[in-house]
Amino acid sequence: MVFGAAFYGANSSRKFKIKGINLYDSFDFEIRIVLRNADESLEEGNEGYYFKNATLFKKRSRFGMTKEVTFKSR
Repeated sequence: MVFGAAFYGANSSRKFKIKGINLYDSFDFEIRIVLRNADESLEEGNEGYYFKNATLFKKRSRFGMTKEVTFKSR
């Protein structure tokens, strides 16, 4: 809010004019989750090996979004 108030005040001045500003409400990266065994000695193909990789939010998603993630165990 302070930034907006300063912008508005400066723009109201007759002697001082500011250039336009573009603000984006998003993040510039992916948010992912990786689930795997805590025991790093287990290799792919062994019994008990588990690996899951999922993208929760894609690049350039908007702030304020929420996701619900459910985990099920076999």
